[in-house]
Amino acid sequence: MAAAATIVGDNMAPETRELSSPRSLQRSAAYPLISIAVMVLLMVSQTNAKWSYFSIRSSSDENRRSTKSYDVDSYITNDNIPEQKSIDGGADDSSSSDDVDDDDDNYISYGAMELHAPFNSKEFMFLAFYYPWYIRDDWNKHGTQGHSPLLGAYGSDEIETAEQHIEMAVRGGIDAWVVSWWNQDAPSAIKFLDGMMQARNIDKIKFTMLYESKGALPEEVDGDFANGTLALDAFIEDMIYFRDTYFHHPSYLHINGRPVVYIYLTRYWKNFDGWMLETIKENVGLDLLIIADNPFYGKNDSPHTANNGIKPDGKPVFEAYTSYNMYSWPRVNEGERAVDYMFREALPIYEKWSKKTVFFPHVLPKYHDFREGHLPLKGDAEGLLAQLQTFACLPRPEDNKNEFPNLMFVTSFNEWWEGSSIEPDSEGEYGYTLLDTIKVFKDSGVQCSKEGDKEMADSSQVLLRRRFT
Repeated sequence: MAAAATIVGDNMAPETRELSSPRSLQRSAAYPLISIAVMVLLMVSQTNAKWSYFSIRSSSDENRRSTKSYDVDSYITNDNIPEQKSIDGGADDSSSSDDVDDDDDNYISYGAMELHAPFNSKEFMFLAFYYPWYIRDDWNKHGTQGHSPLLGAYGSDEIETAEQHIEMAVRGGIDAWVVSWWNQDAPSAIKFLDGMMQARNIDKIKFTMLYESKGALPEEVDGDFANGTLALDAFIEDMIYFRDTYFHHPSYLHINGRPVVYIYLTRYWKNFDGWMLETIKENVGLDLLIIADNPFYGKNDSPHTANNGIKPDGKPVFEAYTSYNMYSWPRVNEGERAVDYMFREALPIYEKWSKKTVFFPHVLPKYHDFREGHLPLKGDAEGLLAQLQTFACLPRPEDNKNEFPNLMFVTSFNEWWEGSSIEPDSEGEYGYTLLDTIKVFKDSGVQCSKEGDKEMADSSQVLLRRRFT
């Protein structure tokens, strides 16, 4: 059995080997136990506050799925420690994995599922996507769809703003930023260096980099790693820059001593193979842990048919997978809630990937982007809590259950142009509600029941009582 994973800072990271000549290069039922835990947690909060109430409703008969639980184990210790990105947003890949035998029918069923890893909400690490591309008093590039941040039209290079964001993250149970990165000369990269990395309280949070591959790799490559060595050399050069600029910062996220890098849209990479990962690590001089943004719709809904999923020899191309954003505008219904969309569209795909690979889910609290014709997804606290509970109980492969910690991504902290942000707004429609919901879930200690399937009756409701300062 592999040793339990640890989250560490720079002082436990592996030694950097300097290179003399580097290559230039459906809805889940809520769990009854949460009501007691959450009520106890919230009743001991501060005394001077305004109260907000919201309910968690049980799912309907046709969509309800039940789960089994597993014992709690400790995975995480933490003692040591404005360019616009492209998104899918359009029609899905026409191909699909529907006709492919994935050799396991259970992981897309909505009956009882055998889970292979311990689960307790307190053992999860939450990572929120962070965008440092904002310019003070100049937020007009795409608009914010009727909402604006509580801090006003801030600049991402402002140290005070960064420090306030860190305090918000701590309040909301966010453990790490996943920071959008396009290239070393991009204004957003410079703003992150000048703002967040100078924050006096940065020791309160970890960060890792979101490698925006569609913009970071040379345009002429178009994600094709068979195009000579251009793509591979460029990626290695960027990882060497990461090594020299970020990896040895005390707050950079390491898992088992390995610096973590999140790569956006690996599903569009062509002719990429596992040996290239070893070449990258050899040239960088570090054992990188790459988390690949791969699962989506069409042929990418299953690791067996996806680009850069499971190879013919049965091994995955990448060690770990996730999805940045499962929003696809042709699939959205008018007036739909984010939770209903995610349970209908994303959950079956999550189950396929989590059964066969190391997969870390993301929650989508809400979505309302600037692109014409893209229907919004309404957010609410009860829906976000339902996503957190359900996605936390996804299955995990038995042979990987102790190698990696329990990670869950949040899309996003401050992507205001796509309207997925949980950063408090000045209009008060959401305020701190979505941010605090993550903290409520994390602190509740809820776990799946190992005694058997647990479901709530249709009429039962759990009243969560949350105060806001």
